Amino acid sequence: MRTRDPLSGRIDTVFYRALFDRCGESGRTEAQRARVERRFGDLDELAAHLGVTVRAAASGVQGPVRVFALYTEPDRIEVDEKNAHLAQSLAERAGLGELMGTATVRDVLLAHELFHVVCRNIEDLPCQERVVPLVSLGPLRRLSRLPTLEEVTAMAFARELCGLGCQPYVLDYVMLLPSRPQVARAYYARIGDIAQGVGVW
Repeated sequence: MRTRDPLSGRIDTVFYRALFDRCGESGRTEAQRARVERRFGDLDELAAHLGVTVRAAASGVQGPVRVFALYTEPDRIEVDEKNAHLAQSLAERAGLGELMGTATVRDVLLAHELFHVVCRNIEDLPCQERVVPLVSLGPLRRLSRLPTLEEVTAMAFARELCGLGCQPYVLDYVMLLPSRPQVARAYYARIGDIAQGVGVW
């Protein structure tokens, strides 16, 4: 995840790892809180509790890059359900069923996007902290957030909420395979390299 963020080069690896771990713990905590406070039956019911409309994207989710689900503020989530079904079949053929438990690929996508809804309503999450120095002038400093940390937190939230036995990053690879196999393989190799240094698995 760190390599996707243009600001990540401004902080060292040890500091980033500490942030990564805090965000992961935060995501798990928020998932547990949602489960206790919302008392939902499934993720569509949780979305309804949060005032969010979930709809299938007829021709894929439209965005600046290839995405499989997208939250649009304040209250809409689109899911590429065609790709989710294809990825589900691939995941089952690859023997990921035991790791996924009762969760589906669509569940994981929806859970991830629902975290962004939750994040809008909470002001003190670790992923919202401004930790990256942009400008320093004497005692004055301008700090920025690391956008990828919200994604890290959302992944942890989705894993906890769905009861996954693996990191959701694995599903990114599976979801890319149907339409962009070469990109999927390159992504898999890159995530493997990152995992060794940051510990995302």
